[in-house]
Amino acid sequence: MRTRIVIADTEACRELLRDPGRFCGGKKLGAIMALTDPKLRDERLLARLALAYAVHRQAAPVEYGYDSRGKPVMEGGYISVSHSGRFAAAAFSPVPVGVDVEAVRPVSAAAALRFLCPKEAEAYYKDGSGQYALCRFVMKEAFLKLTGEGIFARPDTVYETAGRVFRKGVLAGFALPLSGDGYEACLVTKTECETEVLFLTR
Repeated sequence: MRTRIVIADTEACRELLRDPGRFCGGKKLGAIMALTDPKLRDERLLARLALAYAVHRQAAPVEYGYDSRGKPVMEGGYISVSHSGRFAAAAFSPVPVGVDVEAVRPVSAAAALRFLCPKEAEAYYKDGSGQYALCRFVMKEAFLKLTGEGIFARPDTVYETAGRVFRKGVLAGFALPLSGDGYEACLVTKTECETEVLFLTR
């Protein structure tokens, strides 16, 4: 089995989102449909749709639970899900995996310096744009989802060189950055593996 990542866009998936019972069921669907904020409801549904395509390559329900850290777990592989604005990303892999997607937005210098390592901070000042910082942030978030640490870890100890993710100088994963119209995304796997990318975007 190869690792599969799906990037989805609400606008491109509007028709599929009208029939959420095809890809999300039971209590999960009930909890999402009970949300009063339509934007948040669409984000959660889109994330479930992306996960369905990551696991089944079609709109079909995915059964999964959560471990003690709140990380999603399922039989037969590892999953990771992210959503931001009108975008969602999901991954299904035979090896531990983390994925993150962020809608493109400005990143202030103060925010960037909280998660960039010293070498990245140097590159950030040379680059002069928030796009570099956002790409680094997405990679680090994906890595921390892979480890299950989330916001409790030190993202400034994680960096990437030529697709290899290091933590404090030790090889810790493999990254596949993906950029598109309006988003930055990244897939990080524990070991190097073949990857399939599916786009449900405009």
